Order: sequence, then structure tokens, then C-alpha cells
Amino acid sequence: MTDVEIDVLPKNLPEYIEVDCSKLELNDSIHLSEITLPEGVTLVALEHGDDSTVVAVHMPKVVVEDTADDDTPAEVPASAQKATDEEDDDKK
Repeated sequence: MTDVEIDVLPKNLPEYIEVDCSKLELNDSIHLSEITLPEGVTLVALEHGDDSTVVAVHMPKVVVEDTADDDTPAEVPASAQKATDEEDDDKK
């Protein structure tokens, strides 16, 4: 999560809200309710009962990529190749 809606008076408006992720380990997460907020700042989502996950640490998923070379032309049937060869001969 990169943005949160806050309820605050203009005089207490924070420049940013810091979330320390340095102690997180695999499968750990931080929820909105765990964020330390400056005085006078509340999270609108929490006021509505939404304690969403702000950050979570998981193992990367394996991505299987197609190894076929997209630049490789498809095989041309022999009959089509013969016609192409004849056209090349006509141009000579």
C-alpha cells in the first residue's frame, strides 16, 4: 500500500507517514492498526473497520517463461517454399 487516507487538522498534517519494515521476516506483515501515527492523525480506513495490510513479505513466485525465440520464423511448408524459390528464380 502506498497511499492512506487520513483525518487530521491542517496544523497537524504530516509530510509523510513512516513504516519501518526492517524487522520483517518471511511471511510477516504490517497492518494499518500497527502504524504509529503522529499526534492528531487518524486513518479513515480504521474508523470504518478496515484493517488492511500495508506491507507483506513473501517468497517470490517462480515465473516460467516461454523459451521459444519469437524472432524465429515459423517453418514454411515444402510446397510454399518451392513457390517462393520459383519466384526468386523469375526475378533473376
